[in-house]
Amino acid sequence: RLERIERLVHALPLNGAPPPLAPHSIGAEAHTISETPIVNGAIMVFARGSPFLWGAMREFARSYRDYEWGWNGPELLTRVRRRCPANVSVLPEERFYPFHWEEVETYSTDGHAAENEYMWRVVQARSYAAHLWNKKSNELPLGEGSVYKRLMDTYRVLPRAGGSGDGGALLREQAAKAHKQLAEGTAAGAIL
Repeated sequence: RLERIERLVHALPLNGAPPPLAPHSIGAEAHTISETPIVNGAIMVFARGSPFLWGAMREFARSYRDYEWGWNGPELLTRVRRRCPANVSVLPEERFYPFHWEEVETYSTDGHAAENEYMWRVVQARSYAAHLWNKKSNELPLGEGSVYKRLMDTYRVLPRAGGSGDGGALLREQAAKAHKQLAEGTAAGAIL
């Protein structure tokens, strides 16, 4: 696992920001053994009328399965992308999914200082956002030097619960500020 992270850290210059999002692109969630990326629809950049999006909607209507995890989401988008690979750019995993769901405990708890430091460098230099795999992470404690703790302290879009006064007004004010930053392209990052 540490070797994979080191490859990510050294793959591109660490200039503090990922490159701009390209049109007709989607993020890779993971790679299979065959190096075919599993894509995810959390972030998609497509023009209105995109053949890829129409293909995804047709595939959804044709093959919907409510009983099979991932079939209607990442697996659906991956199937459609295989049919039209030239039309879609797949962004590297570290852009939106810098760590896999099986690595959640490593990056949220204490005891993995080297891995957390490497991954933090990857997130800072190459990620637009970080998917937190809430189903796996929501009950885990946050270690002080963990990537999760650093993400929460650095890029939290909404305020922590609690506090004094009119929390609703504070929440609305901070949400408005976050929306303005996103619209202007000046937001430092987001947590998904």
